[in-house]
Amino acid sequence: TALILCIYLCTGCVFANADDSKYGYDVSHNNDVLSDDVLQSGKDFIMIRLGYSTNHLDKNFYENVKAAYENKIPFGVYFYSYAYDSADAKEDAEFVIETLSSISEYSEYLTLPVALDLEDAQIPQHCDKKQITEQMRLFCDAIETAGYVPMVYANAYWFNNYIDTAVIKNNGYKVW
Repeated sequence: TALILCIYLCTGCVFANADDSKYGYDVSHNNDVLSDDVLQSGKDFIMIRLGYSTNHLDKNFYENVKAAYENKIPFGVYFYSYAYDSADAKEDAEFVIETLSSISEYSEYLTLPVALDLEDAQIPQHCDKKQITEQMRLFCDAIETAGYVPMVYANAYWFNNYIDTAVIKNNGYKVW
């Protein structure tokens, strides 16, 4: 399924050799602050969870950004969504953009996309595929307008059942 999704979403997938692979680390509230082991592990990048729901910043977000910056590790961020309507999606995007503006001194290493994490089981109980896709589009468009590269993170089940992947492809959003 992942290969089919990659072929469908990418306008020209490039299959890299194993030697060209990049390896990263996902840090969220579960991981607290980036450890020295992770920082010295040779990872090529870090994806840092910025927060979740509306206006909930991960408690160690700023410390993790600073650690990535001080160790010269490129990073991106992601936001775990609980949005049930367009107003929530817009508010989430505003929160993310405002938070990113507060880390401008670290932006030299904020070179990866800003991802919307869509996988919460409660969302489909409140929204259909069309509404989830619209919320995703609103969030990603706001992120892009603010000057960042938008990305959508979800599992294969979500991409197959809850998100109109044609919208992702047509708008050029990155996929994680």
